[in-house]
Amino acid sequence: MTGYNVNEHFLRQIGIQIESKSMPVHNPDTLETNIPGLYIAGVATAGSDGSKVFIENSRNHGIKIIGHILDGSKQ
Repeated sequence: MTGYNVNEHFLRQIGIQIESKSMPVHNPDTLETNIPGLYIAGVATAGSDGSKVFIENSRNHGIKIIGHILDGSKQ
């Protein structure tokens, strides 16, 4: 989506912590948020600087998330 902005209000409502520049708190290696078992992907990982995330550099997001779930490190 061109011009996508993360819905910070929604993320806060479901309990995801937000850092400066509307950046959701998450582990960059697994994409898991501060809520165990809740992940973000794509432009949501960039906060208010969504122009940094494109198909080319985010297509591994699903692999990271599923890998984290399947390896059992999600408790």
